[in-house]
Amino acid sequence: METTSFTDTGDALPIVNGEAYYYAVQAVDGEVPARSSPLSDPVLRVIIPVGVAYGSDTQLVHDLLMKAARDHKDVLSFPAPIVLFKAFGNSSLDFELRVYARDTDYYLTLINDMHFAIDKLFRENSIEIPFPQRDLHLRDSDTLAEVLRGGVTRKVTASQAEAAKGEQKGSPSGNGNDGD
Repeated sequence: METTSFTDTGDALPIVNGEAYYYAVQAVDGEVPARSSPLSDPVLRVIIPVGVAYGSDTQLVHDLLMKAARDHKDVLSFPAPIVLFKAFGNSSLDFELRVYARDTDYYLTLINDMHFAIDKLFRENSIEIPFPQRDLHLRDSDTLAEVLRGGVTRKVTASQAEAAKGEQKGSPSGNGNDGD
């Protein structure tokens, strides 16, 4: 008896007589042969997402990720590692390194090693891994600037605080924001 289940990445997991099989697909010259192996086989696909700063040399990023994969002893050459340029993210150019590992026992160690190798290669080649950046819009920036300079201190009475709350509720979006 056979049943097929699909992962969130679209991988087929046929269940044959209670044993799950994993199908890894590799396109070669336009042909797509299927490689099946029981899940007890120690081969495992590992996906490592990596974001780099806008303005980075994307081809260099690709080459460095491939180098990190090829240089690791537990990464298989077949199926070959692949680098995907996934998206133009909010704060980064988003890549994904996909490799097949030799042994499931060292899954976390492989990810750890790959992170260190990628970081080292990126540092050596001036590729920056960015952090999220947000714009902050302030309503009364002049007063804030004066407070930060230490020039304005103001005591607010309870009635003034209540009046300020009422003004916020009367704003166009109802929450004190300008609708941004």
